[in-house]
Amino acid sequence: MKMTTLRSHVVPVVLGSCAALLLSASTSHAQLPGPLDHFMCYAIRGVLENAPVQLEDQFDPGFVPATVLRPEFFCNPVEKTRLDTGEVTKIIFPQNHLKWYRISTPQVPTHTVLVANQFGTNQKLRLTQPRWLAVPTQKDDLPHPESLDHFKCYPATGASVSIPVTLRDQFEEDRNFLVLKPLRFCNPTRKIHGDIRVEIQNPEAHLTCYDVARSVKTQNQFGPEVFFVRKMTLCVPSRKLLVD
Repeated sequence: MKMTTLRSHVVPVVLGSCAALLLSASTSHAQLPGPLDHFMCYAIRGVLENAPVQLEDQFDPGFVPATVLRPEFFCNPVEKTRLDTGEVTKIIFPQNHLKWYRISTPQVPTHTVLVANQFGTNQKLRLTQPRWLAVPTQKDDLPHPESLDHFKCYPATGASVSIPVTLRDQFEEDRNFLVLKPLRFCNPTRKIHGDIRVEIQNPEAHLTCYDVARSVKTQNQFGPEVFFVRKMTLCVPSRKLLVD
């Protein structure tokens, strides 16, 4: 019988200096797990994959089969400035990007989690069936991602944080947004795809993704109007404090 060796695409890194850099950039209510950037995520359309994988995260004690479907989001690392405090969180790894794919998985129980990040230390989120796999992805001529996990992501509901920020990434420069309600929560996940096995590098680093809105002022024959444009999400490094 032929034996297949699983190989890992994960390269070990020394976390100390990177984690220290990230934590020194954060002076708010909650220290961030690291090394992990903030991400600005955009809706995309792509080719249907229909790729079988196996995933294991902190909600599933063993590998669970899943089918990777169509890509739905692409995420750039983003620099964030809180307008209420002036706190700036800079990008650590400009080469790190995430491409989110819709996945089909067996039915799983719902979960309630408490998370802590720069927007609060006791945010209660209700999670439902996992819907996405976020995959480290190389963009254009940048180097391959460094020290970035795969993530299994769940739809989330919770209270709005209503915090004004300025965001700057490789698509947007110094745009003001209002951070609103949480939409998704992501666990780092182990993944098997064919004979490739990827382990978790940073088990404490999670992502909470929030709806963000940008105000627009318009003037036409019907008069002036101010409205919000919502097409992007902001994913924030988070610690998971409690699971129910």
